[in-house]
Amino acid sequence: METTIEKSRRLTHFLATHHRESDAIIDSILDKLIDRERQALVKQRNEIHAELDQFERQYGLESSEFYEKFERGEMGDDMDFFDWSGTWRVYQTVLKSLQSLDPISS
Repeated sequence: METTIEKSRRLTHFLATHHRESDAIIDSILDKLIDRERQALVKQRNEIHAELDQFERQYGLESSEFYEKFERGEMGDDMDFFDWSGTWRVYQTVLKSLQSLDPISS
């Protein structure tokens, strides 16, 4: 079965070889797909941000500062710190994914 990436490449190749710079139907579908992905990522970002807020309130430390200290081994081995660190890494990944959907960064 063909993957999404393979289908995308095939469509890109078709549009390029047939000199179709723009197609209203394809543009509309792609805009909807991108918007759907963006909405899902925004929801995920907000949920993760709420988790980070809880850690920050509990420990009185911003997540970015915590992460730097944790990576240097200055925070100890409390299980909460491993959870916080993992949550922070996932949050950063989601932010990068959102940024990649931004037409300015493309």
